[in-house]
Amino acid sequence: MPYIIAVIIIAIAGAGFTFFKSQHTETSQTNTPAITKVVETHDYKDGTYNTDTTYMTPKQTEYKISVNLTLAGNIITDATVTGSQGAEVDPNAGRFLSAYKSEVVGKNINSLNLSRVGGASLTTNAFNNALNTIKSQALKS
Repeated sequence: MPYIIAVIIIAIAGAGFTFFKSQHTETSQTNTPAITKVVETHDYKDGTYNTDTTYMTPKQTEYKISVNLTLAGNIITDATVTGSQGAEVDPNAGRFLSAYKSEVVGKNINSLNLSRVGGASLTTNAFNNALNTIKSQALKS
């Protein structure tokens, strides 16, 4: 008899959980606003642009990268990133430097925003900062 009561309690609890879960899911689906990513589009002058930027590691070591981008019709047609002041020997920067080209060349500069290329978040953030500097240099007035 205790076995039957336990089975009934478990069945009722399971049914209640299923009902609660379906009610919660329906509410979440109808009340959640859609998130839309807004990408600003600008026209940039064709040409080659370069800038240097630095970034700090958690060990308070400052590294420098130089970014050189060539633009044609808002498309990045060539990119060169080099590291110096320690970045050229840092394994994280090295992974970025060996992987960034496929993420950059052929892309529209308006929509480019890299995220942890080669597992190197600090170098990627430094590249994004350099990209913003280049955007301001190349922006058509």
